[in-house]
This record gives sequence, C-alpha cells and structure tokens, in this order.
Amino acid sequence: MTKEQYSKMQKSQYDNEAKTWTINNKNPVVGWYGDHESSPLYDTELFRGLKIDKTKDKALDFGCGPGRCIVRFNDMFSQIDGCDISQVNLDNALLNLEDAGIEYTGNLFVNNGQDIPADDDTYNIVFSVICLQHIACHDIRMSIMKDVYRILTSGGTFSFQMGAGKRPNSASYYSNEWDAKGTNGSRDVQVDVDDNDRPFQLVEDLEKLGFEDIQWTHTNPIQDLHDSWIWVQARKP
Repeated sequence: MTKEQYSKMQKSQYDNEAKTWTINNKNPVVGWYGDHESSPLYDTELFRGLKIDKTKDKALDFGCGPGRCIVRFNDMFSQIDGCDISQVNLDNALLNLEDAGIEYTGNLFVNNGQDIPADDDTYNIVFSVICLQHIACHDIRMSIMKDVYRILTSGGTFSFQMGAGKRPNSASYYSNEWDAKGTNGSRDVQVDVDDNDRPFQLVEDLEKLGFEDIQWTHTNPIQDLHDSWIWVQARKP
C-alpha cells in the first residue's frame, strides 16, 4: 500500500463513523464526548504557560473532528479554524457550533490526511488532540508536523497530545503501517519514553523540523489504553 491508500482508509473510516454522529449522540468519532468535555486537562495542559491575545491570535485545530475543541476554545482566539480529513466531520462541526449558540466566523477545511492546506505564517497556535496518535505512519506524521511548522508564525506554538507508552495493537514509532486495516484505536502509534519520561523520538523529530523549546508533561489518559497521555509544546523560532 501507499500513503494515499492509507489516507483513503482513514478518510473512509472517519466518514462512516461521522455519519452516525448527531447532536444527541456525540460519541462517534471522538468517543466518550462527555468525559473529554468535563476534563480539566484541556485547560491545564494544552495551552499551559501560553500568553494568548484573543484580540489578534489565530489558532488552528488540526484533526478537529466534530468541533468539540473549537466549541470549547472559540472565545480564546480572534479566530479559530478547523482542519479534518473528513468533510462529514466538518459538516457536523458546524451543527455542533450552531447547537452551542456560537456565531462561527472561522474556516473549516478538509485535507488529504497528509498535509495542511493553509498559507505560510498564518497561525499563532496550532493544536491537536486525539489525532496524531491515530496515525500509524511515521512519514505521514512528519509530513503533517512539517506543514505545522510552515503555517505557524515566527514565535508560534505547536501544542498537541499523543498517547505515550504501550497500547494494544500499537505500531512502533518509526514504522509505516501502510496496510493497516483500521485507525482510531484499532491501529495507533506507540510514543516511547526513556527513563526520564522523555519522548526522545518525538523530540528528535521536532528538532529536525526546526522546532525549539520543546516541553512535555504526562497525565493519566481519558478513556484510552495508552500508559499515559503526553502533552507537548514546541515553538517555531
């Protein structure tokens, strides 16, 4: 299989799951919607230490799904856009925003699962939750993170979550599981850590792409079988 075939598999799975999403049943795609929505980790870990100016800072939610984080953080930024591999997810995000009473002025755009169709130097913050851990192909994750670097402004921050440590049916960090039959828990990636809980492979990849000031914290996962969740921040100089 190829990158394109892997991304086609992911798109098909997310499209199919998203078709079962409704305002009254928000669990499809994201899973355990209420548990995530009530967790304080998104507030304490995702943007920890960042000085966000809601009058001018723009953000992108990569892998936004049905827009749960866009709803949650809409008031934190001057504009928050969403990007997802599934147009069905994006259609659901609009329904979710409307249901939350938000007059949304951002942009929602579909991608090919491998890059981000946005202009250079556009966003002050790019964030991603429960997305990159579902991509069991190292080459694709690197392609996405390379594009994150490109679309960030100078001094901008990439803030994201991944599952760390072992998980059933997880792929090794550097493998490319082109022939994976499924995603979103059926074939995730394992982020290894050393004796100091440092995600050394991930840090090395971010450094190769030019990121600096790489920091991370570990927390318990939310309804996930990884050993822990790791929250990472990296700055574009």
